Amino acid sequence: MNLTSKDENLVLICVLAEAILLCLCLAALMVCRWGKTCSQSLPQHILDSFPISQVGSTDGNGNDHVISIGSTDGNGNDCAICLDGFMENDIVRELRPCSHVFHRECIDLWLARNTCCPICRRSLL
Repeated sequence: MNLTSKDENLVLICVLAEAILLCLCLAALMVCRWGKTCSQSLPQHILDSFPISQVGSTDGNGNDHVISIGSTDGNGNDCAICLDGFMENDIVRELRPCSHVFHRECIDLWLARNTCCPICRRSLL
């Protein structure tokens, strides 16, 4: 069976169309799955279980309470929600189990509408 260049082009177009359709279906599935896990409010008892600290405060041994401060990439000195830097005496909340840290007011508002970390999207339920 000899395929002409027209036939080869048609086969190529069909294969590309199927690949694009598959990618769109996978993307839609991911959006639906993420939307169901993150688009509800976090129960108050779970929110209350996340530790609150003051930036610059220390424990009895002189160790900082806040070890890693969350940022847009998860490793900086800025709140990933409001993008303001963490200042001395700011009240912050650390999410468990991902250990990202945010201003308490920022993350409490976020978690009133979402159940996942704003940086890594890990479910907090």
